[in-house]
Amino acid sequence: MGNYAHGGGGVYAKSSGSISFTNNTIKNNLSKHHGGGVYATSSGSITLINNTISENSTPGDYGGGVYATSSGSITLINNTIIGNSKILTTHYGGGIYASSSGSITLINNTIIGNLAGWGGGVYAKSLGSITFIKIINNIIWENKSNGSGSDLWIHNYDTNTVNLYNNDFDQSTSGTYIEVPFTIDPSNLDNIDPLFVNAANGDYHLTSLSPCIDAGRLEGAPKDDMDGDSRPLGAGVDIGADEFNPSAPPTTTTIPTTTTISSSTTTQPITTTTAPITTTTILSTTTTTVCPAEQIYGEDSEEIELLRYLRDNVLNKTLEGQELINLYYQWSPLIVKVMEEDEEFKKDVRGIMDGVLMLIAEKAE
Repeated sequence: MGNYAHGGGGVYAKSSGSISFTNNTIKNNLSKHHGGGVYATSSGSITLINNTISENSTPGDYGGGVYATSSGSITLINNTIIGNSKILTTHYGGGIYASSSGSITLINNTIIGNLAGWGGGVYAKSLGSITFIKIINNIIWENKSNGSGSDLWIHNYDTNTVNLYNNDFDQSTSGTYIEVPFTIDPSNLDNIDPLFVNAANGDYHLTSLSPCIDAGRLEGAPKDDMDGDSRPLGAGVDIGADEFNPSAPPTTTTIPTTTTISSSTTTQPITTTTAPITTTTILSTTTTTVCPAEQIYGEDSEEIELLRYLRDNVLNKTLEGQELINLYYQWSPLIVKVMEEDEEFKKDVRGIMDGVLMLIAEKAE
């Protein structure tokens, strides 16, 4: 948690054999290049099962949460991939970037609130004419992008086999992009609210009224869910990483108190209890820091005044802009820390900031 690297902020794995990650929490990491949370590249198989990969980011090209590329197989099962992003929403794969010349398999994952230029939730890319892509029983919901494919981007060839069944995702032209189009199977739910217990506070269990209950596909589904509950527990397999358990006690969540002023943030302790998971207490933190732009240009510079104008009079007028503002201040402490330790990274950040300022100046003319 809270790591920085040139590639793979949380985990970096490169192998000619097999790579496997199981039962990990990979959170709040930053990568200069690919894979804010996970960077995995192999000529063999890459497998991620039962991991929580959340709030990771990269200003680089691909994979805010997961970057995986292989000439063999890439498989993700029962993972929750939440709130990962490309810092300036350029390039591909906010939640997952997966490219393979063998196979790409995503089954029973919950992929929510990720952000990228294209493929905000998932970017699945075939590297060859025989690549097999299987996307089944996933909740891919409320992801964002600057262009097409906010939830799902499939880069396929006309010779590829693509199995896209029993998922919940936005099937509109803005929500889904398919390079070689095909008819989306009616087993998929079209952007229907999964009705989580408390998504705002990180509880992605299904409520009893969720449309994802019993709406999945048994073929290929894992035998248990992210909590170890058996699948299926009802008339059919549920969509997503959680299998609704009607016998589980109700979930209770203590809502955190957070105050944000400019780039200063104070967060009180929170305690979350989700049956049957053990209670976890997160220690309170207080962080006060200069934001990256102020670190580069100086607090009272003309550049800062221009960026503040962009923030207050342009970005703050839309929900998407407000999300970008929050994302910027969320990552400011770690970005500033890395800038102080890595001069090359600081130059890269300045290059990005200079580019933004040039765009503002061009629009003003």
